[in-house]
Formats: sequence, C-alpha cells, structure tokens
Amino acid sequence: MPTGSALQWSRCTQRARDWLERAAPCRLPRESAWRFGGALAVKATKLLCLLALLGLSACKGSCFSGPRDCYDERTGQQPVLTHDAIDQALDTFESVTFESLPVEYTRYSRSGGEFASALANRTYRVVRGHDIFRYVVADVRVDRVLAKDRYYERNVASLDDDMPQYWLIDKRLLYKILDLKNALTEAGYDDSAIWIRDVHRHPLANQQRGGASKSRHIRGEAVDIVVRDVNRDRFENEVDKRIVLELLETEIIGDEGGIGRYPGTMVVHFDVRGYRARWDRR
Repeated sequence: MPTGSALQWSRCTQRARDWLERAAPCRLPRESAWRFGGALAVKATKLLCLLALLGLSACKGSCFSGPRDCYDERTGQQPVLTHDAIDQALDTFESVTFESLPVEYTRYSRSGGEFASALANRTYRVVRGHDIFRYVVADVRVDRVLAKDRYYERNVASLDDDMPQYWLIDKRLLYKILDLKNALTEAGYDDSAIWIRDVHRHPLANQQRGGASKSRHIRGEAVDIVVRDVNRDRFENEVDKRIVLELLETEIIGDEGGIGRYPGTMVVHFDVRGYRARWDRR
C-alpha cells in the first residue's frame, strides 16, 4: 500500500481519472458530438478532455477535492482523541493575551468596557488561513468553534492570505466535548450525532446571537450542541436528547458546570464555569 506522498499522488490521480470518466462529452462518439452542435461541439469536447488530462499532470501540486480534504491530504492529520492531544493541538497555534489583542479587534468585537475584567489575562489563539481545518477535539475542526464574524469571513474568502482570527477557548471545555463523545461511544451510541453549533462568541457575536449578557460563550467556556439520531433508530427526538442530558448530568458535567436543557428543541448547552447551574429557558 502506498504511503506518504505516494499515497497522496495515488488519490489525486484517481480523482482526476474519476472526473474524466464522469465527463460525458469525453465518452461521446464523434457522430454524437456532431449532433450536439457540429464542429464547435467536437472542439469543445476535445478541449474538455484535454483539460482533464492536463489535470492529471498537475496532481503533485494541486488537489481535486474541496479545501478541507486537500488540507487533510497535505497534512495527514488524525483525530484528536486524548486530553494530552488536545493540549498539543492548542500549542500549535500562536497565542496572544487579551491585553495584546489588536485595538481594531477589541473595538470591533466590543471586548473592552464591561467585559474587560472578565477577559483580562486570558489567552487567545491566533487562527490563520487553512488553520480553520485543523482538528482540535476528536474530528471537530477549528471552524466549528470559531465566532462567525467579519474576521472569519475575511479569512475564508482568501485562505492563502493567512488573515488572522482570534479564538478564545478554555481547554477544559474541549476535554468535556471529548469525554461526551467517548461516553456515547462506550454506551453504544453514535458520537457523531452531536453537532457543534456555537462555542466562542465574543461580545458582539454573542449579542447578535441573542445570548445572555454574561454568557460563558464570551469566555470560551461554553458549547451549544444540536442532538441528532444518537441511538440510531432513524429518528431525532426527545429520546436522543435525554440520552445526552443524562450523560452530561451523571458523567460529564455534574456539579462542575452549567447545563441548559432548552425543552422543545434539540439544542443542549453545557459549560465549565466551575459550579453547578441548570436552566430551561434560552
């Protein structure tokens, strides 16, 4: 079995061949091509096939998948499956204290003023370009846990320019997300059936989301998840949600944090505030 760069080359060329095989005009006989538009259609057919073949020769420097798959192929990254691995993943990012954040960002995110004391001395991670595709807990990528703001949109629009984003995260929260996924797996449930919706929200993003003024999302200490078909019965309902809430109550959070139950929805909030809190209303 090929490994490393040889494996990447094999995957890339196979994608190109698959694409060429799916290109219907390349399989049209000359007579059919004439019926679809005469000589011009024949020339277009030849050009399309030529472009596909040229793609094969460019495989060493490009990728036929989306940017996420291309990032995975280029880096060979693996899911982050332990607390130590989470620490190591976080250590790969450049870091900056709240006090050293660019003034432009502090003003835009409204992180000063009444929030300054709560955010003082906290460490932000600087996420640039394709960093958004890194795994940070299990197979959850950085882009799932970032505030979707102007900085995010600017970076996504031009990944190769390595535009900075600022991410505040409490690693204890990532530990709890991993622990929940592991507990689901150990109980025979589908750990991929919890979808990360919100993690870090700076004050502006939190306000736009309708969050509480002192939300733990502002500190990077909270996550909102959407519960899917955890028990694999082909339904997404209260049964699935009760499974998750029970695990959070008895094994994952307990008296160490908050749990928002939000009846009538498939959304669950949990955080690592350090003391017990429970509520139902959003």
